[in-house]
Amino acid sequence: RERASAARMLAQALRDENRYVRVHSAQCLERMGPRARPAIPALIEALDDPISGPTAASALAALDAREAIPALKECLAPGRDADLRAAATRSLADLGVPADPAPLVK
Repeated sequence: RERASAARMLAQALRDENRYVRVHSAQCLERMGPRARPAIPALIEALDDPISGPTAASALAALDAREAIPALKECLAPGRDADLRAAATRSLADLGVPADPAPLVK
């Protein structure tokens, strides 16, 4: 229920040294919906975090962050964490982008 100004603080928390703070920040941004749009760049950056990356991918879909589509597609690359690849696939589908599930099956 927070205003968009809270999104900026939560975006900063995505870089916290505590893994739980990072994950919960991404979850809060996801729940904020469109009010969290100021945090989209930080969420895209968080995709590289092995702990909070999958949650950041889900948050990007919840924010309808179409500008994150290229970054989400990069998350599908072989060698990326399986949880991140699965979350990115779901997020791309939520954004209306068909994703090839073949890399996930391998």
